[in-house]
Amino acid sequence: MHSMPQDPIADERRPRSPRSVLSWLLVTIGVLLVVLLVAGGVLFQAFGAAFRARMQREECAERLKKIGTALQNYHDEHSAWPPAVVSDSNGRPMHTWRVLILPHLGTEEEKLYKQYHFDEPWNGPRNSELAEQMPEVFGCLLDPNADLSQTSFLALVDPVTGDFAVHPPDPNVTPAPPTPKPPFIVVEVAESGVNWLEPKDLVLGGKPTAWPMASPPVELSYHVGKSHVLVDDLTAKETPADEVRAALVSDGQ
Repeated sequence: MHSMPQDPIADERRPRSPRSVLSWLLVTIGVLLVVLLVAGGVLFQAFGAAFRARMQREECAERLKKIGTALQNYHDEHSAWPPAVVSDSNGRPMHTWRVLILPHLGTEEEKLYKQYHFDEPWNGPRNSELAEQMPEVFGCLLDPNADLSQTSFLALVDPVTGDFAVHPPDPNVTPAPPTPKPPFIVVEVAESGVNWLEPKDLVLGGKPTAWPMASPPVELSYHVGKSHVLVDDLTAKETPADEVRAALVSDGQ
């Protein structure tokens, strides 16, 4: 007795069993959940990275604000802005402005200041013991060399006077005519190569002078496309890196 051939069309029309339908639904839901979890993980990582970058930028700006406040407090106490470099009677650079503002940064920084010896150069035998104790305010969170006590913040120095290229306006003095110099007092630099005690900064124009000069930075910041600067009203701002780089090579004339 011959069996009848099966009709494939009829098989397709035959209703599926509840068990097979449930299995299909479970597989489909599982696939959707995996897709959603993967997509959610990618979005979470992206948002997390953006959030961390924002927090790091804000912390960098906050440190620069503290430097600005310390400069102002120094002025209030001494009725003058700190010199960028303190030299001896022979003109040899001895000390940096970063040391001068230590008492105005906080209790721990003031303790460091009291351990510093102004009767020897910054790299003298006793001061060298402080070389690896850089306060965190002088370092960018993203700069690996900050762990080596290399400062992430350098002053912009006048090539003629060796002092800060720009000072905040003094409210007790009649405003001077506008200056063509860039309004940057301190700028953020990636891998400065400058120990925080060293009296060395960026010279306006980037040309060799009699003053200690840090090498022009390859990168201004670890914050992509932006660099933090302390401007002449002592506020910290995020500034396009190209604008800061142009200011560094300007002669201010």
